Amino acid sequence: MIFTFGPNDSWYYNDGKRSIWRNVDTDLHNYLKNDSRFTTEKIRSLVIFPSGGFFLTTLDGAYAWERLPKALEDDISKNSAMTNVQRVEIDGHNPPTYLCRTVQPEQMLQSDVSRKCLEVAVGNYFNEGIREIVLGYDSAFVIFGKTGRFNWSVAPDWSWWNETMKRPGVKTAYLSPYKPSRAFVEFSNGTWAGFFPQEWHDIIKKETGACTVC
Repeated sequence: MIFTFGPNDSWYYNDGKRSIWRNVDTDLHNYLKNDSRFTTEKIRSLVIFPSGGFFLTTLDGAYAWERLPKALEDDISKNSAMTNVQRVEIDGHNPPTYLCRTVQPEQMLQSDVSRKCLEVAVGNYFNEGIREIVLGYDSAFVIFGKTGRFNWSVAPDWSWWNETMKRPGVKTAYLSPYKPSRAFVEFSNGTWAGFFPQEWHDIIKKETGACTVC
């Protein structure tokens, strides 16, 4: 599954069979709705920037972007290529922050990622390897290792998150870069849990019939 939190309560949901989105930029809406390169089953990742711009990637190497932050664009152009980008993470509380995972070469380009996140990544996953680093609002993060372990740092006293991440079968998670306590967690049995407005839950359940654990 993929879940993307954007600015101004925009969002995107993808369960591999169907996609749902609300309040996204017109250009992104048109790519998702009308461009055959970006059908649901092909999408690999999507990030929505504070400007409403975005970077959209697919499993077969297609990509689309609008209003990419210049520092990120320059970093990708210097060290890799747009076709090699697999995922971009940002922190909307600190706009200079980004983490960009590429292949050929396999690397993570980063700017202003918190010291704590980098220390946990190196100290805990140097030998195991990292499957994914997810960034959130105000230096929040989750790191997933290749063997299934994960560590996180999120808003303090967020009981929903702490309880959800202790459930068995956590597969992946997405944090909002725009709100301190919004998240989407996918489980290995195909269910999911979300901490976001009830209206979003209702839309997803109505359009997909998706089973949730929340």
